[in-house]
This record gives sequence, structure tokens and C-alpha cells, in this order.
Amino acid sequence: YSTSPHKISQALTSLVLLFSLDSPPEENAAQNTADPLTVLTAGSVRRALLNSSAAWVVQFYSSSCGHCIAFAPTWRALAGDVKDWESAIRVGVLDCGEEENYETCKEYGIHYYPTFRLDFFFAFGEKAAGLIKD
Repeated sequence: YSTSPHKISQALTSLVLLFSLDSPPEENAAQNTADPLTVLTAGSVRRALLNSSAAWVVQFYSSSCGHCIAFAPTWRALAGDVKDWESAIRVGVLDCGEEENYETCKEYGIHYYPTFRLDFFFAFGEKAAGLIKD
């Protein structure tokens, strides 16, 4: 059994597809009154990722990006579909188009939008047993 970052990424992609096909976004939006996405900012992203026992899937986007705007309902539907699994996986967004977030997006190596990152962190900021390399 291999736990390479590539295989983890493939598994996550399969999970995303499975849940996004499970229920149409319209149904999901009607079922969830609260926004299932966690909106991250330069001031909250590190604290959220490093103090979490859950894996995080974060979409780095720009509010002026047409592809990002078109994909937003699908990303929100995915977040709603995995909401009951919050202890294992969290779904967030960070708007790199906001001036306050520019430096944070650069630090995370974000050059194109949308960019999706899967990060496994444990409390106290230790990366998961060598699964993810910098």
C-alpha cells in the first residue's frame, strides 16, 4: 500500500468527482442554509490549516476570474456534500484577488486561478508523516 502524494491526490480527485456527481448543486443548496465553505484570509489561513486535525482542500481563486466564478457552485456543492465529514476533511477558499491576500498566495506558490491545494496538517503544524513534501 503506497501513500505517495500523487496517489493521495488521485484518491482526492476521485472523491471530489464522486461527491459532486452524487447530488446536483441545486438540491444541495436547498438542503444547506449555512454556507459550507470556510472563507480563509491572509490572517486566518495558517491558523486554520495548522490547528486542524482534518485534511484541508483549499481553492485559491481570484474574484475577477471567469473560470473561478463558473466553478464556484460546484465547489460550494462539494463543500456541502462533505460537511458531515468535517472532522476528516474541510473545504475552504482564499481570494487571491484581494490585496490583503497577495503575499499569502505568493507564499503558497499560487500563480494561476483557480488552483487547488490538498494539505494534511496536524495540530502544532507538523505535516503528516512525510506524505506531503514542501
